[in-house]
Amino acid sequence: MNTRHQKIIAPMLLLFLLFPFTDLASRNDNLHRKLTATLIKFAKDNKLEGEQLESMLGEIAIGGRQMRKGGVGLVDASDTFIVLDEKRNALVLAGKEWHGQDSKESELVLVGGNQVYGSLRFADVPNLKIIIFSPTEARYIDLSSNMGGKYSRFIQSQGPDN
Repeated sequence: MNTRHQKIIAPMLLLFLLFPFTDLASRNDNLHRKLTATLIKFAKDNKLEGEQLESMLGEIAIGGRQMRKGGVGLVDASDTFIVLDEKRNALVLAGKEWHGQDSKESELVLVGGNQVYGSLRFADVPNLKIIIFSPTEARYIDLSSNMGGKYSRFIQSQGPDN
């Protein structure tokens, strides 16, 4: 594949990588085409390579700073908050407070359905990669590049011959 085709395909592929938790197939096709065309034109007008555009969009999508208010950060619309200035890492989930490690420690916390499933310490935050498996897909978030994506899985059922 030549460089010209790579420059066109990379931004289109990026759209799928930047929205790993949404189903683009259900989105308005016309808006999808307009956004893709705008990204391709932007990259061309600014002489950006595919990787440069991906990095910029990744920073916007998952690397951007969020507004904090009163020492907390909103995670989603279902009453999940990060308590930012406590001595211990803390969350508020549906009105219930959870405390983790000392705030000087790096900690990964798994949350779902207004509960904490677990947490673990780690040291290498800039190179952290999170992989999530489900029966129908595998998703990843790479903090070193501010990118993420999902892949469909086609698992063959185990029969008596397997």
